[in-house]
Amino acid sequence: WLNNGNIVVGGTWCNDGGAGPGSCYNPLYGFVVGLNSSGNFLWGRQADFSDQWECSGNLARQTRILYVSPTSDGGFLAAGYLMYNVDDGWSCTSGDRYGFIAKFNSSGDLSWIRIVDYLETDNIATTAFETSDGNYVLVAPSFNEIGVLKFSPSGSLIWQRRYPRSIATSTLYFSWAKPTSDGGIIVASQIRINQNDNDVLFVKFDSLGNFVCAARIATSGNDYGIDVAESNDYYWVTGSLGVGGNDLFIAKIRKDNCQVLQVRRLQSSADEQGRSIDINPSTQIPYVAGYTNNSAWSAGNYDGLVAADTGGLDICYIPPFPTPEATPFIPHLCP
Repeated sequence: WLNNGNIVVGGTWCNDGGAGPGSCYNPLYGFVVGLNSSGNFLWGRQADFSDQWECSGNLARQTRILYVSPTSDGGFLAAGYLMYNVDDGWSCTSGDRYGFIAKFNSSGDLSWIRIVDYLETDNIATTAFETSDGNYVLVAPSFNEIGVLKFSPSGSLIWQRRYPRSIATSTLYFSWAKPTSDGGIIVASQIRINQNDNDVLFVKFDSLGNFVCAARIATSGNDYGIDVAESNDYYWVTGSLGVGGNDLFIAKIRKDNCQVLQVRRLQSSADEQGRSIDINPSTQIPYVAGYTNNSAWSAGNYDGLVAADTGGLDICYIPPFPTPEATPFIPHLCP
């Protein structure tokens, strides 16, 4: 939501080449779409930053927008990355991805873009937001580190902090960050413990990007932290735990020292994952949006799921799949 009450949606699109849904041919383009408060279309913009930045003319280029957020001047920020594919290596010039932060005005016109390219490593930016001092923070949880950078409203770099770590798989696209009420930053991500194993990683930074504390959540499988939220008393993390498949989880974390107080899983015989978490301001209950492929709950082909954790009983809400043979779904206690 922008400050003027309109809505901006960001993402990535590609041409199916006539092959139909499920097919995708490069180049891939970023996009931003403006809607009014009723959801009516206002404007649309294609973002082809990879063509403007070192990848000009390469038909295999990609620009992906992973996050958009409002700014106090009525515009918005976008975070993501750009690249192109050469001989199965993802590169613009040296085999890596370039993260970016981009500033748009309220009409979706690009004001400026800054590229994040540090030591020729993958620099995928997943989150950008305005801070209480009017500047902009960019969070980039890439393969070998977590980068936190601060920019002025004109796009000048104020400072950057980089913290080494590594992950075993390519799920770094789903590692979101949020500002906190004390001016700091919380991040959900992963950390590699051995060659093939990821654990959930939660990190708290202060307003200057300095490390404050961290928490690790681990099972015998691959575990991913994907999104975070802050309630009045706690921080919260969601994602998936890889023990016996993929289970959606919600973790409650202390604010003062990042101690994990509780981890609750949505257990079923199928795969579930939490992709986004938010807090109901009146009840302080965390709500998670994600997916399930449980055929007992839906059509079994990765349908949307919303779960609420009351701290006692978990209530799951899954809408009926829109097919004639589907029966209306009634909210139920999670197994």
